[in-house]
Amino acid sequence: MLRLAVFIVLATWLSPDVFAQTIHPRFLSNGEQIVFYNRTGESASVEIIDLESGEHSVLLADDGYYGNPGYIADSEDIILAGSTDGMRGSWELYRLGTDASLTALTETPEREIHPSSDSDGRRIAFVRFIDTGAHLFLLDISTNVETQLTDGVSQHFHPKFSADGEWLYFDRTLEENTGIYRIRLSDGDVQPVIVMDGADERATSPSLSPDGVSLAYSRRDNVGNHLVIHNLETGHEDVPVTTLGGVGGPHWSPEGNRLVFHRQLESGYQIEMLDVRNGEIEVLVAAPVGSGD
Repeated sequence: MLRLAVFIVLATWLSPDVFAQTIHPRFLSNGEQIVFYNRTGESASVEIIDLESGEHSVLLADDGYYGNPGYIADSEDIILAGSTDGMRGSWELYRLGTDASLTALTETPEREIHPSSDSDGRRIAFVRFIDTGAHLFLLDISTNVETQLTDGVSQHFHPKFSADGEWLYFDRTLEENTGIYRIRLSDGDVQPVIVMDGADERATSPSLSPDGVSLAYSRRDNVGNHLVIHNLETGHEDVPVTTLGGVGGPHWSPEGNRLVFHRQLESGYQIEMLDVRNGEIEVLVAAPVGSGD
């Protein structure tokens, strides 16, 4: 049975390992709160950080397994993927309401992950594992009609809408090569954006800035793992973060001045926020004491 709690303030005396697996941060539409997924031991939660007060609140807490929570633009509800039966259970898409209700949006034998809402809150893009691999689907929330966007043997992950809703950005893996691509939703035209040729190179988790100019993504190479900001007009890239541990899940604030992401340290993950105007990084949820790269 689900044990739900809405906006329950976390006590300050919690042990330091509580946030060891804090990942998938997303800005809410007001730009003043961050939603993220947290796992500690056998329990999981979806939580909120208020950036002004620093207060943590719990939206969902149970023994299930969830990922990629994000705001649904036409409401205060959260879209997420997960399983109420733990990590190996049947993964579906869920809508988490402010009243703590958890409503399944899909009920299929396949596994669904990486949901993302468009700016109007009408459509959800997500990944479904089918016979040929991981493919992109579009769900119209009002009609519950699904559209399959990709096929073939490539693996597709981390879809994100452009602000105008015309494009869906995602990463694709074909054999040993990965890259960032986009698909025009009006006609299905797929275009490469950033392609990595080396077997040891990976480009994943794209997030397009609200003005459509900057693409944040995660890159892995023989040097380490990087948070990269790619200018789509000039091709110039800034690399504000390089680490031996993982770095991923970048997401832009509504005004486009900040990025949130998670960073992997030795004893767990932490959530950080980058001010792209001055390069300053703030730790929002710290990894356990004693961790390091």
